[in-house]
This record gives sequence, structure tokens and C-alpha cells, in this order.
Amino acid sequence: DILVKYADRIDDDLLRNIILDPDPNNRAAAVATLEQADALMDQGKSIDEVMSILQSTPRRKQAEGGLAGILKL
Repeated sequence: DILVKYADRIDDDLLRNIILDPDPNNRAAAVATLEQADALMDQGKSIDEVMSILQSTPRRKQAEGGLAGILKL
């Protein structure tokens, strides 16, 4: 799915790194960033504006409640 959707849009090495990453959270974050960049470009933002927005967007911290909070992880 990732390969088909982004094969013609991003560098082959980057795409390979995303696909082969053993951590599904890293893959999900990378795909989310790619989708956010697509959405911004669809709004008419330039590449420089997209990069500035993505770099200034803070990433959310992982949840601390639920099972992680109970087990004090």
C-alpha cells in the first residue's frame, strides 16, 4: 500500500527505509507526515512552506495513561 501510493513521489531509499522499519509506530509516523505534506500541498502551499510547517509542528508525546500508567512503564 505504501509502496504503491508513494513510489513516484519520494526517494527509493527513503521509501525502502519506511517499509523495512521494524517499528510499526515509526512507519505510522512517517506515513502520517507524508499524508500531512500531501494535504498541505493540495492547499496550495509551496515546498518551503510545507517544510517550515512540518518542522515547527510539535509531535505529541505518547500516552501515559491506561496500561502504561498502571504498570508504571
